[in-house]
Amino acid sequence: MIALVAFGSQLFVAKVLTDIQLGYIKIFQSFTQILSLFAGMGFSTSVLIVCSCTQNVKQKLEHLSVALYAVVPISIIVLALFIVINQFDLWTPISEVKLLFDKYSYIVVFTAIIAVYTAFIQSSKIFKKYSNLVILTKFVSIGFIVLFTYWRGFYGFFEGTCVGLVLSLIINISFVKNEFDFYLNKKINRLSFKIKEQFKLGIHGLGTNIFGMLASNLDIIFMNLFLTNQLNIIGQYSFAAIIVMGLSMIQSTIVQVTVPYLAKYNDNYSTISCLLKKYNRILFWSTVLLLLLLYVFIPIGIEWIYGDKYAKGLFYLIFLLGVWAFKCLNAINSAYFLASGKSHLSNLVNFVNMIFTAATVFVALLFFTVEVMIIGMILVNLCVTLYSYLLVKRSLKRLLVENDRLLNN
Repeated sequence: MIALVAFGSQLFVAKVLTDIQLGYIKIFQSFTQILSLFAGMGFSTSVLIVCSCTQNVKQKLEHLSVALYAVVPISIIVLALFIVINQFDLWTPISEVKLLFDKYSYIVVFTAIIAVYTAFIQSSKIFKKYSNLVILTKFVSIGFIVLFTYWRGFYGFFEGTCVGLVLSLIINISFVKNEFDFYLNKKINRLSFKIKEQFKLGIHGLGTNIFGMLASNLDIIFMNLFLTNQLNIIGQYSFAAIIVMGLSMIQSTIVQVTVPYLAKYNDNYSTISCLLKKYNRILFWSTVLLLLLLYVFIPIGIEWIYGDKYAKGLFYLIFLLGVWAFKCLNAINSAYFLASGKSHLSNLVNFVNMIFTAATVFVALLFFTVEVMIIGMILVNLCVTLYSYLLVKRSLKRLLVENDRLLNN
């Protein structure tokens, strides 16, 4: 539902706004998503870990207090630094986007705090009850975004987004207070030590998320730097990127569904290897079938809703679907890394993806065209997916050796 707000609301307002304004929105979101990760500093991950392993409710609430004491000032500092640096044209040379950063980038503070509360609720095994509120909140948020955009135009989109975030934060605070009678602990012994302890737990998740987020947004970030005289191209490309972002919900769902099954047998070579082969086979044919359906129906739907307003964006989308397909084929590998506790391999894959994507996008935009950039991204994601399969294969070989050794003993 969180992804749906970002995806659905932008598709709603794409008909009202110009392609250039849509590009501004996408650039703003690309930077604020990355900033939100730095603002949170991995504390949402650490809260999920420590609170899941703690049965004592009082200790859980103390962990939550520690994380909030860390995240609130850190997110404000990150925001302040960003606003100061923004005055020197380091993030973007586009004056309209700079103005958006000055006026609305405070949403990173709300996003970081909400992530901590959400992680705490997930760890407390009452997420099903909470999810009903989340669904209601997200639909209301879409309503605010669409209403404010129709009422206030371009800036109304951001105002509606801010109202939705404030509403979400209020609901999170109220839910935790009602369920746990939670008040921020005013005095925590050895607070600095406990903050460092939680930071060490969350830093690995922070690295994975930042590498992955950068790899997903480097195309928009570099276009924002190199194509300042072709803002309509950024807008058309952003429209295609929004649809691909919506499709990314498929990968995340695959990971969420398969991790528990893989984790159950992650120390048994014969079972885990059979499961991986089975899931990858299903995933391959499902991706091929879905890709064919998308190629048939998406052009029809876009033309029916938007006419020829995003004709160039549709052209970009046809190629970007290839990038999405290879990312989708890598979903089972990502699930395996999570299920087997091999977060360092997940970090490695995301880091390699980020480096090669950055090099490809930079060279393509500097010397060639957007079309060359997309083809390069397809090749990068193909290579990254093959590399990920190689890492899984090596990991399974080690597991086989370990199983044989235990059997011989």
